Amino acid sequence: MNRPRKLIASSLAVVVVATLWFLFAPRQIPGGSVSYVVPSGTSMLPTYERGDVVILREASSYRPGDVVAYESDDLRRLVLH
Repeated sequence: MNRPRKLIASSLAVVVVATLWFLFAPRQIPGGSVSYVVPSGTSMLPTYERGDVVILREASSYRPGDVVAYESDDLRRLVLH
């Protein structure tokens, strides 16, 4: 591979990795912005089934019909609603 192609390929790889990091890095890791939850009940059927992986990202506002998650003190877990 010639030098310009290597530079383009390397640049593209960096952009892809950075994009994936931004979209999917968990909050527990510095720079991460998402949380993950795996539904264990049936209340979100048919949208989410038991065992699905749901990626959560904080939004600046919410509208009726949006799926939201909150930390339940009673259940001591993250709840989708």
